[in-house]
Amino acid sequence: MSTIKNVLLTRFDSGFRTDSSSASISANGRREGFLSLGQVRNSPNTDTPVAQYLASLASGVTTLTAEIVPTATAECPYVGQWEPGASVSVPRPSNSGAAETVQVRAMTVREDDNGVVSFTPELVRSVETRASLTNRTLQRLGNGTLAGRSAAASIATDIDPDAKYGRVRDANTTFTKDTLEATVSPAYNSTDYQRVLSVFVSLYTPGSTSTTLQILAGTTPISFQVLGSSSTTLTIPAGIYAIYGVTTTHVEISPLVPLSCSIVTYGTGAAKLSAQVAFGER
Repeated sequence: MSTIKNVLLTRFDSGFRTDSSSASISANGRREGFLSLGQVRNSPNTDTPVAQYLASLASGVTTLTAEIVPTATAECPYVGQWEPGASVSVPRPSNSGAAETVQVRAMTVREDDNGVVSFTPELVRSVETRASLTNRTLQRLGNGTLAGRSAAASIATDIDPDAKYGRVRDANTTFTKDTLEATVSPAYNSTDYQRVLSVFVSLYTPGSTSTTLQILAGTTPISFQVLGSSSTTLTIPAGIYAIYGVTTTHVEISPLVPLSCSIVTYGTGAAKLSAQVAFGER
């Protein structure tokens, strides 16, 4: 299987898409490949991984051969920085001698009859390593799916942070307050990217006057739709036990955005407030 792939047929959860690199097709001819993103739920979420795989596969691989005569201790294998796994700089004649950082994959050491020791490093470019790994995964995928074996590989099982183990993760967090007061709750910080779907607010003991609150993303109130009207303030009327609202816009919560509950006003006699916020797919 060639390391150059400039046309990708991508399979995602609800369909297929085809992407290509016109520059690579013009330079190298049409080279097709198959990409499995079966756990990504929709096409927009595949834009970034498809672009990254095309960028790494469309240019091909260049193998470097370099002869280095050590002039300093730093250039001596095992004494300086030249050793397996090290990143070193070598000049590229095709780029007017400008240096390129490569990695030493292996080192061969020889000693001649006169006791002169020579070192031959195997150098690889970072793009070659990425292309090799991607190509190997594509090949395993083809062997598994096309040959009907159970060893099919998924090239990027975790590419969508909202999809894990074949299902969309749903989550909830609940803010509670027994004795009500005008205050802001401690913040909830997500460990992943999530989207606010809805909120269910209830009172164990309703008040004789209304209770109002806000759900804050950082310092910005989230807008909810309740009974056909939208507002950033949720109001439980006097004598009512609960109220339910859904978000009117796609409010995304990242690990850096704290989520909190702000009690704006509390009803007379109201007690034990609970505000359950539901999350889902971004």
